[in-house]
Amino acid sequence: MRLKQQATDLVAFLGVPLSWQLEVAAMLSQIGCVTLPAATTEKLYYGRPLNSDEIELTQRLPALSLQLLESIFRLEAVRAILQAQNHNFDGSGSPHNAVQGESIPLGARVLKLVIDYDTLEAAGTDPAVAIGSLQSRKGRYDPKLLEALARARTKAASQALSELGLGAVRPGMYLTHDVMSTTGLLLVARGHEVTPGLLYRLRNLAPGSLREPLVVFVPAETKR
Repeated sequence: MRLKQQATDLVAFLGVPLSWQLEVAAMLSQIGCVTLPAATTEKLYYGRPLNSDEIELTQRLPALSLQLLESIFRLEAVRAILQAQNHNFDGSGSPHNAVQGESIPLGARVLKLVIDYDTLEAAGTDPAVAIGSLQSRKGRYDPKLLEALARARTKAASQALSELGLGAVRPGMYLTHDVMSTTGLLLVARGHEVTPGLLYRLRNLAPGSLREPLVVFVPAETKR
């Protein structure tokens, strides 16, 4: 869901309509993680270093995602995005073919960029440093998309965040930090929009079991 939101924000910043194929591809891009041990999945989520066996497992994820989706009707364009999500703008990377530049599906170019940015962010990298790291990786990303991401993150950084107790959180806000229990259990991943259903579930937790305050972004329309 976080990758979907980042992809949505990026194409909106470019003024490009969000296709349902990209939206679905973003949501399904990590489906191969269901095959990973829980400890490896947790390392991936928090951007922690992987050992050699775990690296080998994660390198298989795109192919596993395609296998899980190959028999689902009308997902041909989604699979094309997922198949090219590790293909570099200069034509290198996986899969090994001659396709490069804007011949790579736009959805794949967007997805590669937001996944790599999210990986850096998950490891606690400052947004400006993360953007600088991506810009140093010559040939990997669509320059137009990378520039748009840099401008979008600069704009987002200028928007004030709020720290609120659960009672003050309202639908339409966005969680900018993970929601954790007091015992350290991940309850809701950052990037989710607050919905009535999500609020209901959080408010029905045992008293004192939620780590507060929650850090949220409050869109202008939510303030009214």
